[in-house]
Amino acid sequence: SSAGPGDVTTLALSDGSVVRMRPEARVEFPAAMDRREVVVEGTAFFAVAAGPVPFVVRTALGEVTVRGTRFEVRADRGGLRVVVVEGRVRLIAGSGAAEAGPGQIAFLDPGSPPRVVDHGDVWSVLEWADGLLIYEDTPLSMVAEELSRHFGRKVTLAHEALGQLRITAWFEDEPLEEVVSAVCLVAGVECEVGPSGATLGR
Repeated sequence: SSAGPGDVTTLALSDGSVVRMRPEARVEFPAAMDRREVVVEGTAFFAVAAGPVPFVVRTALGEVTVRGTRFEVRADRGGLRVVVVEGRVRLIAGSGAAEAGPGQIAFLDPGSPPRVVDHGDVWSVLEWADGLLIYEDTPLSMVAEELSRHFGRKVTLAHEALGQLRITAWFEDEPLEEVVSAVCLVAGVECEVGPSGATLGR
């Protein structure tokens, strides 16, 4: 599959994972019964559903192996960059291997071993300025934090224990009220939304 000029394409895969492709990105899905594998050229954001079989993203320079996580891959002739939002990824190339976790960015340049740097606010380097929110078995505590950042309104949990609940959902260009309503429906909790923000599990 490929995204044409100016198009951003979102694909829901059969295993429950979601792939978001930037314009001009190319994503191929090799036929393999016992593997979860895609081939990427360009930039794509992945929300990978957890499963016993690793999910592999292959690029011209190397491959990224994960089990359940959210990350962005940018692959071109100049190199490979993997920005990790949640979970852990393993970057493997002929020149070596490296692991990266939340808040880290893995880089692979031609002819060099992979390197990993701590960034902290990885959201500032993601190439997704639009209104996309993707959660894949994501803790409610992280969902609240990301909604606060995304909407610029405080989203809090009524009880700390609620933070362990996990959410799988994705939204595009929807207002805070609709997103919170859907998140709370999935989590099975009541919520309050007001002008200043929202409380999950009131």
